Amino acid sequence: MLTAQEQALFRRMAVFAGGATLEAIEVVCRVGGDPDVLPTLESLVSKSLVRQTKRDHERRFSMLETITEYAREHLAQAAEAPDVATAHAEFFAALAEEAAPHLNDVDQAEWLARLDAEDENLRAALAQSAHRSRANRGLRLCKSLHRLWSVHGRLSEGRRWCTLMLQMSEGAPASIARIATGNALAVLALHQNDYDVARPLLEECAASLRAMGELRSAGRVLNNLGVVHEFVGELEAARASYEESLAIKRETADPLVPMTLGNVANVVLAQGDVARARAMLASALEEDRKHGSPENLAITLCKCARAARKAAEFDVARGECDESIAILRRLDAAGPLAEVLEERGSLALDQRAFVEARAFYVEALTLAVETGNRGAVAAALEGLATIAGGLQAYGLAARHFAAAAAVRAEVRGPPSPLDGARREAALAEARRSLGNAAFEDAWRAGAGASLAEAVEFALHPPAP
Repeated sequence: MLTAQEQALFRRMAVFAGGATLEAIEVVCRVGGDPDVLPTLESLVSKSLVRQTKRDHERRFSMLETITEYAREHLAQAAEAPDVATAHAEFFAALAEEAAPHLNDVDQAEWLARLDAEDENLRAALAQSAHRSRANRGLRLCKSLHRLWSVHGRLSEGRRWCTLMLQMSEGAPASIARIATGNALAVLALHQNDYDVARPLLEECAASLRAMGELRSAGRVLNNLGVVHEFVGELEAARASYEESLAIKRETADPLVPMTLGNVANVVLAQGDVARARAMLASALEEDRKHGSPENLAITLCKCARAARKAAEFDVARGECDESIAILRRLDAAGPLAEVLEERGSLALDQRAFVEARAFYVEALTLAVETGNRGAVAAALEGLATIAGGLQAYGLAARHFAAAAAVRAEVRGPPSPLDGARREAALAEARRSLGNAAFEDAWRAGAGASLAEAVEFALHPPAP
């Protein structure tokens, strides 16, 4: 037999998805000002109704699914059920808000791990908040979790939640939470090359933040708008947005100055000034090593590697790129990893190390497909096409190039100008070696393939 306190805690535990920490249980399950939860919880553990595990020196408590279902039935019949659900959603919204600033600082890995452990609870809190009367909490969750979704490459999931919460809050007065969720949706969309969604959202967010006097946030949005311009090949507009963002970030002492400085350098590199780009990147890298998040450090390292490669300092580029990849693997950062792998593949390709290059491009292509990053899909296909040409498989090269061109036409994003000469030379060599008729046949086959067919063909080409 369970005491009244044990019965109450037992049914309230059903609100958690995937278990909970002691802190969460003490806050969420102490509805109505009940006394100390711990003795009651330990009693439930002793009676094998609750399981206790330890991870990174923190205790976690959960119940078997069959027991949870039984407890959930009892909770649904209790008058306290709505209060328990609200307490649960509020606790995890507060946790997400506490974590958010740390996802851009040196403690990023620790906070990502903490959020990852609560993945099911965070989804439950989002679901509970998907109602017009609770939409503000949903906005708070989305603006705080978008970095988590971006790092792990869960772009489509993040877009669904952000879109839903913005719909739930339509007609509400402008708020920082709503504007920040619009920015979050735009960032997730631009990483899936959906610029028609990202651009107007970012322009609206920047205007709203300026009007509200939220200068630091406006600076961050301008950085994101610069990314859109860069991805669609508008380099002058990208540089202008980045430089305006950089000025604001410096004025407001924003810790994300190195990120935008690196973005300016990336455009400067694309415009041909390798020396200036490298000097800017050296400054950004120094700051990221001191204060940046592991992810931001990895991205800056990749930009440094790209610039070193353009300066033909291949050993330097390899070291920076490999360090970047190692950091991102430790973070399980599928989002940015695909593009860093492509840079590493490009470095191998420059040195005609075709087998090594193919391994990087294949992994990059697989990740890009999983995350929905179609620009990275196109870049990987172009890399694989250049490898095929280097191995004199010219029909395969033409087909991959055509598939990449079809993807780029769909997303309206041109290839990077950094490797344009190599790409054009590979295309010309394929046409010259095949002859116009055979080249056009191969091109039509690649252009007419679906994305799934093109990817499958690239990952598993026919034997020579």
